[in-house]
Amino acid sequence: MVQVDFVTLYGLLHNRKSPIFMYDDGTVSLHLDLSKNLIGCWTDVIWAEPENLDICLRLEERIKEKVFPLYIDSSWCTSQQMPAGNIIGKIWAPLSEQPQNAVPETQIGWYAFAEGKFSPNPKEYPKCQGVVAWINPEENAPKGERGLILMPEESDRIWATEYGKTEVDSDEDGYGNTKRLLEYGKKNDVRFLAAEWCAEYCRNGIKSGEAFMPAVKQLQKMLRNLETINRSLAEIDGVQLHGWIWSSTDGNCYYAWGMATQMKSLSYNTKHYHALVRCVLAF
Repeated sequence: MVQVDFVTLYGLLHNRKSPIFMYDDGTVSLHLDLSKNLIGCWTDVIWAEPENLDICLRLEERIKEKVFPLYIDSSWCTSQQMPAGNIIGKIWAPLSEQPQNAVPETQIGWYAFAEGKFSPNPKEYPKCQGVVAWINPEENAPKGERGLILMPEESDRIWATEYGKTEVDSDEDGYGNTKRLLEYGKKNDVRFLAAEWCAEYCRNGIKSGEAFMPAVKQLQKMLRNLETINRSLAEIDGVQLHGWIWSSTDGNCYYAWGMATQMKSLSYNTKHYHALVRCVLAF
């Protein structure tokens, strides 16, 4: 039986700390300890104030019964099935008890590596590419639509060297936007410096043309996980999300869309404005 240190767990939950790693010796921590056996990882903590906090008893009973995976939602209900409401945690069986070759589900805040590998440990594999910044909530999403990986670097660029309407206005397809902007630029002798930087990105196994500038709604989805992403970026000495960030979504002849990081609000700026650029990969 696992006796979880619920006092520390509650303290971390109250302070909206995540990810929280849980080990089979009952300890919980904000830091991954590879010398211990990991039984759970809580991410994207959504704190609620239910009248009766009996999650301790529920968790203890389910862990004793070895019922995994175990989802906990914001009403403190536990279930083996993905709940419809907000999830505050998910506990996996101890690694020694998981089916052979079972792979835990990738979480926001995990790290992406070359050859399509993921881990909560930034040193698990060579060539760490970035941080998982968004996970598609739709089950069985096809490859390329399962989530977004944020690169740890940023650049300061203008959106375009000339004003003009490009018709590159998708708010969900950053990869397509980036490709179309570069094509438009070649035909019309215009440079899209922010998009070019993303398309030319090639580090840690990422080839030129694979990374892209996110569309405005893709950027918005990632910024909802701002605190988790920034904590993970700090572990790999990456540049944390901050300031005003360009998207690849055009607005009109003079403006393009982006987001103010701390406000998490959509807005636009003139295409000659110097702003931050972040590139992503889809997986």
